[in-house]
Amino acid sequence: MNDNHDALRIRLGDLPDGLFDQVVAEVQHFAVPLIVNNYFIGSGVLVQIDNVPGILTVEHVVNNRITPFDNSLESQHALVTCVSEKANVVAIEMRNLTWWTTQPQTKDWGPDLAFIRLPEVAGFTSQLRSSKIFYSLTLETENRMKEALDESGFMTLVGYLNDQITDAPGESGFQDVRQIQGYAFLTGPEERHDQNGFDYVDVGCNRILSPAVPKNFRGVSGGGLWRFNVFTDVHEKVGRETLGGSFLAGVVFLEIGIETCIPRVRCHGARSIYEVFLPQVRDWLKSS
Repeated sequence: MNDNHDALRIRLGDLPDGLFDQVVAEVQHFAVPLIVNNYFIGSGVLVQIDNVPGILTVEHVVNNRITPFDNSLESQHALVTCVSEKANVVAIEMRNLTWWTTQPQTKDWGPDLAFIRLPEVAGFTSQLRSSKIFYSLTLETENRMKEALDESGFMTLVGYLNDQITDAPGESGFQDVRQIQGYAFLTGPEERHDQNGFDYVDVGCNRILSPAVPKNFRGVSGGGLWRFNVFTDVHEKVGRETLGGSFLAGVVFLEIGIETCIPRVRCHGARSIYEVFLPQVRDWLKSS
């Protein structure tokens, strides 16, 4: 950082519209909805561990009650997602996938994390790469964790809402189209916790100040919590701030007090991802 720029500690209401547009453009590269056959099960973050591409999500999405993952030879299940705003389908038979999950002990603290390994040779992975980006968890890991834990800047919760899936007119050769809406919620940490070797961050919202807050966050589970730096040049006017780096800072797994005016969303924090999840998945990848 040079002498002419400073990281801002800002209120979310101070963000200019142009800056929010930059945030959306950045986070949509990594976010994907997860569908098993025709059933929407949650959200995921495209990540890469060493040279292995995959999807970071949560255990209760993989082992959901209606269509839990099944990669047996007899399985008729397919993992489906989409890569652009136009009608499209990207799918892979579940029998070609493997995954790793934590073993949750409690609802409030999990641990609730999962990694879906994607085969590099599959057309599914190459189609994702054509429009999306895999966030490397093994590139400058210590620095990325340090930046994710920094309290400056602001945070964005990214995922797909179950209640916002709607029918849409046919397009791009598809007659029956369902639109899955992705959201980026501007937020900040309300409280941090440590339990059983994992860290957690509760992020909040206020229905009174922001009436557009959804009635629930179902479907956002497995989505990413990102921290952004914001910079300003001392010679520029207010409203001319620029977006700095983006850092994966958490994974959504629980909504708290959803019926209240100030609901919270609990996420596994950066230490859970980089210090606990990452080494365990690396060991699993080596053994498999």
